Amino acid sequence: MTKNTKLASMILLAVFAIGGTTSCKKKGCTDPAALNYDEEAKKDDESCEYPQSETLTLTSASDGLASLSGFANGTYKMEALNTYILDGLVFVNDGQTLEIEAGTVIKAKPTTGGVASALVVARGGKIMAEGTSTAPIIFTSESDDLNDPSDLGPADVGLWGGVIILGKAEIGVEGATEAGIEGIDENESRAKFGGLSNSDNSGVFKYVSIRHTGAELSPGNEIQALSIGGVGSGTQLSYIDVFASSDDGIEIFGGTVDLDHVSIAWAEDDGLDLDNGWKGTCSDLFIIQREDDGDLLGEWDGAQPDANLIYTQAVVNRATMIGAGESGKAILIRDGGVVSLNNSIIIRPNGKGLEVENKGETGIDSYEKIITDGQGTFNNNTWAIGGATDLASILFATDDVNNSDPTNSALISKMTAGNSVQTGTAGIIVNYDQNEGLDPFNPTPSGQGAFQDGNWLETWSSLSSLGFLKE
Repeated sequence: MTKNTKLASMILLAVFAIGGTTSCKKKGCTDPAALNYDEEAKKDDESCEYPQSETLTLTSASDGLASLSGFANGTYKMEALNTYILDGLVFVNDGQTLEIEAGTVIKAKPTTGGVASALVVARGGKIMAEGTSTAPIIFTSESDDLNDPSDLGPADVGLWGGVIILGKAEIGVEGATEAGIEGIDENESRAKFGGLSNSDNSGVFKYVSIRHTGAELSPGNEIQALSIGGVGSGTQLSYIDVFASSDDGIEIFGGTVDLDHVSIAWAEDDGLDLDNGWKGTCSDLFIIQREDDGDLLGEWDGAQPDANLIYTQAVVNRATMIGAGESGKAILIRDGGVVSLNNSIIIRPNGKGLEVENKGETGIDSYEKIITDGQGTFNNNTWAIGGATDLASILFATDDVNNSDPTNSALISKMTAGNSVQTGTAGIIVNYDQNEGLDPFNPTPSGQGAFQDGNWLETWSSLSSLGFLKE
């Protein structure tokens, strides 16, 4: 055999070898997201099969999530592929965990027969709801078409109940270690909140939007968009969006949990309501009220009774709060509570800026704790309240005993550093305008307001996805 013939034979054998290797590649489904994914397959044969989306209805049951298909090892998972419907009070019982995948939509049926549809995380239960800035978790009404941003608006409230998270941290209610959350029958043991574990962990609630909520089941007995009762510091509450509530936006009943990056838009009652001895911090808070409706931007109560040893001692830092105009009031601190307000912008209420309850009860009422005991701080805030031109015009001490400080000099003395009153809103913020949108992201005055680090509402919040932000 000549050298050329031998070389040609070797090349031919190599070609056959390569061809043989290629032809033997295993075919199958190569997409890891498919149900029939084959990790050994090297060539896709277009056989991939994918899960089909479903609409799943969750109803009230004594065993909570355990009655649901797919519940295993104490956990039920909601997947973004599906849509979930809440029908009545759906409980996450003690020892159970509800996992909610980023991008999941949970809808709820309307209140009927005095029973609201709501998700209730009982003491000892956990919710692991961790959305993202591009795939938030959305709770809304069954009637809400998320493909049509114009079908429901700021005035469409009370279409279902809301979300309730309960924990085992301390509360200030009549000297008791537990109480029943409002909006649920007092005989329902799973609606109890409070305890002695201030580091209690109820899970994660992050990048979550809650829309078109609120249910008044009887006078003073309501379900807010988000109710937080006795929740401990081990819980993470971040990037929470409330849109259109017939009652309060968020109400916190005791506990020790902190919140950050919170938006409350168009609650018909109060924006942020504090009760029952909450000891925590709320940072980067944005509240806007409708121009035709809304009570207080902040109703900050202490305890039941006022003399309770456990009372609200909280901090609100870096807030931007836009009131309801002519009918609006800003902040009321009462019932023995103390709340510090720092680095914030409060604009558009026409009347009171800050009212502190004074009953003349030494060491008990809010006024005495703030003025005499030196609790609380009010630093670096800008106020634009109606036509007010100075702090004396916006500060009020309710005085049930006598007119001991008609000029409010004692309260003014607590406005220690950087507080200013400005007429108008030029240079602070551009208000919401139905034609131009909302632009609250100007971070001046320096160090004040909820958006010092930029517009954290973009992409994920209701205000962003429904087109309320100025482009």
